[in-house]
Amino acid sequence: MNTFRALTLLLTLAAFTSCADLPKPDPLAIGPFYEPTNVRKNVLHLPLDVRRVLLVPLASTGPSIPEENMNAMDAVFQTELNRTQRFEVVALNRDQLADLIGRRQVSSTEVIPALFVEKILRTDNRFGADAVLFVDVTDFKAYPPVSIGVRSKLIRISDMSVLWAADLNLAADDRRVINSARKYARHLGSDAGPVDLSHTVLQSPTRFAAFAAHTTFGTLPER
Repeated sequence: MNTFRALTLLLTLAAFTSCADLPKPDPLAIGPFYEPTNVRKNVLHLPLDVRRVLLVPLASTGPSIPEENMNAMDAVFQTELNRTQRFEVVALNRDQLADLIGRRQVSSTEVIPALFVEKILRTDNRFGADAVLFVDVTDFKAYPPVSIGVRSKLIRISDMSVLWAADLNLAADDRRVINSARKYARHLGSDAGPVDLSHTVLQSPTRFAAFAAHTTFGTLPER
């Protein structure tokens, strides 16, 4: 009997030791992940006549952000929008916007200026666009924990109807956002190597903005 008890004890200890040596689940594989909720889709699929979209320069509607930083984010958001492959993207820069309507940004929530509609969309539609996409930066914090608020709206030019809108806030002190941002960075492959560097997306305002753009545009209606 004593031998049986000793053997049972040894087996139990071995089991506990084996469990202790098991690797911890990778949060980038199991989550939890951030799920956008403040999204409005007025169409299940993008209309067939929406093939080319004009991307307007980002508008800073929250904290004051230097224009050079906004220009950098313009490029980041254009890259992520192109990655969705929903439509062809043509980008309008701030100088072009200023030359056409005398302004360097237009917010998604304001009444679209009549001059914008006439000169850019209706009169000659020099960009050949079927829809126009407005993006606002509603909040931005460049120091850890970084955060950004993104509000966006897609409007079809033919009838000025809103096809899609989203209003998201992403902060690097939310575990769901942390997991999603690192998963995004790892998926891009830029952090591939013997050491996992995906956490650096949480320290770079530009890379975090790219993640925010990826998350926002990922909610666009499918083609």
